[in-house]
Amino acid sequence: MDFRAGETTLSTSSNLAAALVYLRFDDRRRWSDYAMAAGLFVAAVLTKSVTATLPAALLVVLTWRHDRLQWRRVWPLLPWLAAGGAAGLFTAAVERTYVIAGGGSDFALDLVQRCLLAGRVICFYVGKLVWPADLMFIYPRWHIDAFAASWQWLPALGVAALLGVLWWCRRRGVLARAVSGRGAGGRAALHRHAVPRPLALSRSFRSASPMSPTTSNTSPPQVRWRWRRRAWPGCWRAGRPWAGRAFAGLLLAGLGALTWRQCGMYRDVETLYRTTLARNPGSWLAEYNLGTTLRAAGRAPEAIPHFEQTPAAETR
Repeated sequence: MDFRAGETTLSTSSNLAAALVYLRFDDRRRWSDYAMAAGLFVAAVLTKSVTATLPAALLVVLTWRHDRLQWRRVWPLLPWLAAGGAAGLFTAAVERTYVIAGGGSDFALDLVQRCLLAGRVICFYVGKLVWPADLMFIYPRWHIDAFAASWQWLPALGVAALLGVLWWCRRRGVLARAVSGRGAGGRAALHRHAVPRPLALSRSFRSASPMSPTTSNTSPPQVRWRWRRRAWPGCWRAGRPWAGRAFAGLLLAGLGALTWRQCGMYRDVETLYRTTLARNPGSWLAEYNLGTTLRAAGRAPEAIPHFEQTPAAETR
């Protein structure tokens, strides 16, 4: 099985675990938590260098939670920033030498195109998270043109507007009051339980690719209870505690069935690339990889039509 099929899952799980453990370290200041978080971060970066943006994302989260950053919260992330920067520079050098050199102008994006791509990437993956349909191993390549298609500005402008609205609401405590109906305690509850974790999307900006200080970091139990009751009124209403469990069970069962179905395409390499071509017929990379797989299996006549669909064949 191609190792690339699992690198995203492994890097994402390590990255999210590192973020979770580091936020626990920020609350408790236990260095055993810091060591564990650092190890998970290194594992994530070694798996996929795009996770190098985690320290910057954590700075955003800490700013959101505490209104302003203190030095004691910043300096533990400096080694992470250095390690992530080194990994990013190494990856950029490799991609500049091998990927862009082989891909030509297709991978040469200017700053405006990269911003448009970043906005579209955010909307694309949020959409897939909300409605995980038509999932593929290799998605169709987007053609980013800032002037030929004006609609391509909409995702980036929408993301920028949403971030602006959230920041405005945060500065005025609108979200905290809406969630808890209280002042500082409600704000602490919001920071602790409802702050979104930023997604690392720096690959959109690389040449090779297609958030007054709070009075407390904790909140009283009654504040957390009020937030949960308001967030899930149908699940926590007196007399119907089963509704939340039933909903969660149905959701997990549905997602589990979809995952089981999706896993079928990863049964072997040939099935993976044939399924990819069925969903994305224009993927020359899938054509090439399928041809290579068939040739390695001693089925050269079957591999030739797939090699003929690659860019290298068109230049001969």
